[in-house]
Amino acid sequence: SIPAELSGSEVDAAAARVLAGRGWTVTERSAGRTVGTLQRAGYDATAILEREGQRVIIRTDTTRKPVPGAEAQPIIPINWLRYLQRDLNQQLIQQATR
Repeated sequence: SIPAELSGSEVDAAAARVLAGRGWTVTERSAGRTVGTLQRAGYDATAILEREGQRVIIRTDTTRKPVPGAEAQPIIPINWLRYLQRDLNQQLIQQATR
């Protein structure tokens, strides 16, 4: 959950820092919504971080080509999402205790 001391813009800025810190390209920033993309190892990933009340929801739209030239298959990169969630929680806690 989002610490009560933080403003929406502080949460949005933390979301953008987390994406960039993991090598994602931030492609959209608006109030309550930050979107990043990542192409790596056959993956074509989009992560959407949205503020909903006192929490941030992380969604993904990701495909992966198992081998070059193959058809892309939908996939959920669980570990990538866990890393984003962990990093965001750490960022929010650090910001709230400054």
